Amino acid sequence: RILKGANHSSKVVPMKKYILLSVAALAISVPAMAAEENIPGDFSTTIGFVSEYSFRGISQSDESPALQGSIDWSHDSGFYAGVWGSNVDFNDGDEAHVETDVYAGYSGEIEGFTYDVGAIYYSYPGADSDLDYDFYEGALSLGYDFDVAAVSAAVNYSPDYFAGSGDATYVAGYVDVPV
Repeated sequence: RILKGANHSSKVVPMKKYILLSVAALAISVPAMAAEENIPGDFSTTIGFVSEYSFRGISQSDESPALQGSIDWSHDSGFYAGVWGSNVDFNDGDEAHVETDVYAGYSGEIEGFTYDVGAIYYSYPGADSDLDYDFYEGALSLGYDFDVAAVSAAVNYSPDYFAGSGDATYVAGYVDVPV
C-alpha cells in the first residue's frame, strides 16, 4: 500500500470534517434507534482520532492523523456485524480519501477455547476502479486463556489483495498477560 506521488493533503481536510460529522451522528442515532425498535442484540459505536493510521505496519494516512469510527452489532448467539471507517491518504493522485470496512462473523467458546470466523470487505469509495483497491478477506482466530496469560493466533486470507497484488495471507499471534 505504499504509493508515491504528490501530497494532496489540503484536499483531504473537508473529507475529515465530513467523516467526523457523519460518524458522530451515526454513533448517537444508531443505538437510540435500535433501542426504540427493540432490535435483538447490542449496538456499540467507537470514535477515535489517531496520530497515524497504520495497517499491518504500513501507513494508510501518509503518516498524518486520522479520524476513525465504527458501528457494531452483536448478538448473544455469537453473530456480529459492523462497519468501520477512516480517512486515508495513499499519495495516489488524490484518488482515495476514505476506507470503509464492512465485516461480519461468528465467535464463541468451546471448553475454554475461543474462536472467531468472519469476513471483511475493504472498500475505498471514490478511488478509480482501475486502481483495484477494494478487496475482501476471510478471517479465523483461535485462543485460550491459561489464567496467567491468554494466547491467540489469527490468520486472514484474500485471494485478490489490495491494488490487484494477488493472493495474500496475514498471520498474527498474541500473548496477553494481566498486570
